[in-house]
Amino acid sequence: KLVTGVQTCALPIFIIISSIIFGLMHGIGIVTTLYIFIGIMLAVTYLKTDKNIIASTIMHIINNLVSVITMFLFLK
Repeated sequence: KLVTGVQTCALPIFIIISSIIFGLMHGIGIVTTLYIFIGIMLAVTYLKTDKNIIASTIMHIINNLVSVITMFLFLK
């Protein structure tokens, strides 16, 4: 029970740290903040769906798809 309590208390810290790493891996600068926010959303989605990685993966795929389509439309 103690370990579960510690994990629950530390969960927000783990989410923030992993989201910062996610943001830094996706870009430096103003976009980093955006990707940190996306990382938080993906982590929360993972937890809210009973640790189902599929939901977070689909969200990530949709985000990437929107980014690619937007680049093709505006970089012509």
